Amino acid sequence: MGTGENMPGLDVLIQCLTPREKEVFFFITRGLPNKVAAAELGVSQRTIEAHRARIFRKMHVRNATELARQVFSRLNPHISDNQQA
Repeated sequence: MGTGENMPGLDVLIQCLTPREKEVFFFITRGLPNKVAAAELGVSQRTIEAHRARIFRKMHVRNATELARQVFSRLNPHISDNQQA
């Protein structure tokens, strides 16, 4: 990832998400389980899993940890990967 140079801001990253994916995105970034997101949004856990998979694909990450790292890097572009470790 480097130092975060030439990385779009978080708002640009989120723009590629649908309104429902944005809702699920914020559950993910708060570290909440699928069960909680499903209950709060009134959908099944499988639906949340499908949204998560699309979010990860759109953001080019494999899991919630990588997504959190992407978010952190965009919120703190002055901090290099070496400083995060």
